[in-house]
Amino acid sequence: MNRAALPRLVALASLCVAVPALTVGSPAAHAETPDPRPSVHRSAKGVLSYDDPRYDGRRTIAVKGTVQTTIGESFDGRRAEQSQAIVTTDGDTIPVSTRGTALPTGGRIAGDLVVTDAATQPVAAATITPAAVAAAPVATVHHAYVAVVGTTLPTMTAQQASARADQITGYWNQQSKNSAGTSLITWSPTPTPVIYQSDNASTCVSKAGSDAIWDEAAAKFGLPFDGSTPDHLIVLLPGCGGGGIGTVGTSLSSGGKSAVATASGAEFQIGAHEIGHNVGLGHANIEYCNTDGATNCHVDEYGDAYSVMASALGGNPGPNPSVVDTVFRQRLGLTDATEVQSVTLPVDATEKAVTHVHLMPRASTTGIRAAEITDPFTGEKLVVQYRSATGLDSNTVYARPNYSEDLGDDSNAPFKPGVVVSRLTSEGATTGPVNLLMTKRIDSNSVQTSFGTGESYVSPTGNIRIDVVSATASVADINVTLDGPFLQSSKPTVTGIAQVGKYLTAQEGSWEPGTAFTYQWLSNETPIAGATARTYKATTYGRTLAVRVEGAKAGRLTVRRTSDGVFVERGIFTTVTPTITGTAKVGRTLSAHHGTWSPTPSWTYQWRANGHNISGATRSTYVISKSRVGQRITVTVTGRRAGYVTKSRGSSSTAVVKR
Repeated sequence: MNRAALPRLVALASLCVAVPALTVGSPAAHAETPDPRPSVHRSAKGVLSYDDPRYDGRRTIAVKGTVQTTIGESFDGRRAEQSQAIVTTDGDTIPVSTRGTALPTGGRIAGDLVVTDAATQPVAAATITPAAVAAAPVATVHHAYVAVVGTTLPTMTAQQASARADQITGYWNQQSKNSAGTSLITWSPTPTPVIYQSDNASTCVSKAGSDAIWDEAAAKFGLPFDGSTPDHLIVLLPGCGGGGIGTVGTSLSSGGKSAVATASGAEFQIGAHEIGHNVGLGHANIEYCNTDGATNCHVDEYGDAYSVMASALGGNPGPNPSVVDTVFRQRLGLTDATEVQSVTLPVDATEKAVTHVHLMPRASTTGIRAAEITDPFTGEKLVVQYRSATGLDSNTVYARPNYSEDLGDDSNAPFKPGVVVSRLTSEGATTGPVNLLMTKRIDSNSVQTSFGTGESYVSPTGNIRIDVVSATASVADINVTLDGPFLQSSKPTVTGIAQVGKYLTAQEGSWEPGTAFTYQWLSNETPIAGATARTYKATTYGRTLAVRVEGAKAGRLTVRRTSDGVFVERGIFTTVTPTITGTAKVGRTLSAHHGTWSPTPSWTYQWRANGHNISGATRSTYVISKSRVGQRITVTVTGRRAGYVTKSRGSSSTAVVKR
């Protein structure tokens, strides 16, 4: 692969810090025509086939490699930008683009890229086999390689650089302990850091400049740092005010690259955050809703100040990173029943069901440190933990007096010790899992992020209530209640043919007599605007459709149940055999008639003689030439329409052509 012809890109994930904002450039816009849409199919084993007919006949280059995902943030807007690349078997990294389909991170890809002068190369066709599901994590020795880079020769000494790296790696040595207390990440001694001057450092931790910084630093150690081995490149940038960028891995055994600005005093938090990305974690966000309940809800990126995977706070020095959230520890395979208590609430109860949980602080190393509560009506899981600002959490962002975050709607979110509620969300094929902090609206100007003695949290559905009975520095006692009286219900199903152009119907199942139903159809778990009838006509293939049924009855708790999803395939035309009119003689004109197809496609034609294509004969009419004497003529009609399987039908043959 020619590195000059196809620009190199690496996967990034950057971190917002409470210092003057950095600016990250947006990728150049790529004009695309809406049709025909790409063909996307996913097999039962998860193998993804992608084919974009726009690029039929274009010059392409074949590639094989691994899909790598980039998470780059807009610091001002606190929103992540995602892009993807292919790390080829030759070691090159090629930025790629697809239309409406994210390629599975870590998947093995074989396909064709369109050769263009753009920053990213469009995928013409590809087959992607998803990465193998990680086995139970095992103890792994990681290696940290440190580079200190500045536009002038940095004054930071090798000893100081090693101390900063040891602080970051030591955090993950401690935070990778499983419930039995065994660290699954250990570190070999850090080699002597390299310190040098480079003009590349002028870009600091910008998405555009990190590639050059990383390539230059990696070359000094002779390692690729591509995430396939537990090798970590940590680039310290003393001349930069704040922020960080890191590649996204898949498990506790992954390595990767990071760049950490050190002038803000937040480098411990930033460095720990970026290693979190290296081992496969996404961000810790915050959700807040309107005062009338779980409507018009919003999410702010990085807003969960209880988490290491949120934004960082500068200082001299800044706070320490908080211990890793339970949701993320579960994702990394570090928890078991001795750490997380599973709370199962009976769906068929006739009165309130209360479960008591005795919670140790999240920073504790023993005892129950979280409760996982499953809403029996929706299947949604909530994780409750106690952030006490003690032990390893004693010098963290949320432990600072009067610390608060300004949310996107100008609400204020104060952070203080207490019981917190979160859930896992946005866990898909491309990005790491996201921890979402749930909040309680207090008034139009503020939300509550944690709960103390005598306070309570109610889930957005209203089904689950969490009451804090007491909270001291060492323990919190909570009661988890499934409210009632309950509307008896069952899980709905979807019937019909899951193809574009076909109607699907919601089957409610068995509910109490007198229940009134409302419906919301979902595409890839996202509500479809206006799709609120019992039936829905599928319009887009390559997506999973489900229906959410809400049942209401006077004197009963309103219940929402969601069906299993059905994968929508491309539609199938209803066709007829085309016919030919005209006389089979030299010089005469034959006409093709496609007949009535449903739905109506666009048509193309190919005339054939004795079963062989006639070059250039692609119109709906054909004038018979002398060379066809003694042959029989047929026509093949092909229909195409976005969302439908392309279909060709051949006519019956004419009589033998005469002079």
